[in-house]
Amino acid sequence: MKRVSLDMIAKEVNLSKTTVSMVLNGKGDLHKINPDTQALILSVAKRLKFRPNMIARNLSTGSSKTLALIVPRIIDTYYGLIAESIEQLSLKLGYQVLLGTTHEDPVKEKELLLTFEAQQVDGILIASTQHNLEDIKTISDAGLPVVLFDRHYPEADLPYVVVDNYLGAQKLVKHLIESGRKNIGYVGLNLDLTAIKDRQRGFENAIEGRAKDSNNLKIVDHQHAKSDCRKAVEELILNQGVDGIVFETHYLALYGIAKIREMEVDYPGAVSIASFGDHEVFSIFRPEVTALVLPVEQIAQNSIDMLMRQIENKPGDDPHLNKIVEPSMKVRNT
Repeated sequence: MKRVSLDMIAKEVNLSKTTVSMVLNGKGDLHKINPDTQALILSVAKRLKFRPNMIARNLSTGSSKTLALIVPRIIDTYYGLIAESIEQLSLKLGYQVLLGTTHEDPVKEKELLLTFEAQQVDGILIASTQHNLEDIKTISDAGLPVVLFDRHYPEADLPYVVVDNYLGAQKLVKHLIESGRKNIGYVGLNLDLTAIKDRQRGFENAIEGRAKDSNNLKIVDHQHAKSDCRKAVEELILNQGVDGIVFETHYLALYGIAKIREMEVDYPGAVSIASFGDHEVFSIFRPEVTALVLPVEQIAQNSIDMLMRQIENKPGDDPHLNKIVEPSMKVRNT
């Protein structure tokens, strides 16, 4: 079936192609086109099932009405929830969202940045691998709005929305201490990310002698997170004698809980656990798992607001009004 064109609609309504284009691009009132004429054009376009040429529309309007969202992995419930929230907020503003995942690969991230730039998206939201600063700066300096979320480059003047990871780790340690725990361990990842480093630093500064030695801080290979986490938990319980464990992410907590159950360790009797990041199953588990709740909706809203300020370029608005949001504790049975 032949694709319906502007020429076909113009012939059907006996008007110029220019007039038809103005109406279909929502500029009928601006050009003082008769409302009845506009209604006729729209009616015919609908009957013929007209689909606009987005490339041509982008050239004429200067906007693609699309945003790019780049995350490490969509299977991670945290990023999945952020993606869903950003998509809902974007749709309300008339924007479609294009999604890309990096799997923590800087090369893949660079390819996505260049691809989305070539597709003329109106803005990019990115949870970066933190290994592509120059590429992101180049795109931003060229005039394409960019907002970093969850992870940022502290040395760069790029707008960002992040969680207070340092404070979050301290909250988890404080909870375990107040629960009577004397020897607290930690299981984290070997990722070179400011968020991860801040969590580890927050734990170390909050522990205040409540760890026997530095072996209570276990850093596992992110590429073998499941197996390495299980080994770390076993070492912490059997060799270090910990009575509390902080897990750096919700999926590390899931791996750790499975190992604790396999070992038939009484928790939270013998060992209490706390997770940086919540998961829907934590409230289903028995005992329920205490977790730090990351404010997904707040992160998404602030990120979209920040990006829109750049896109709309409103006078007096500061597009670099960075935001650090505070996570909250969800104290359950552990």
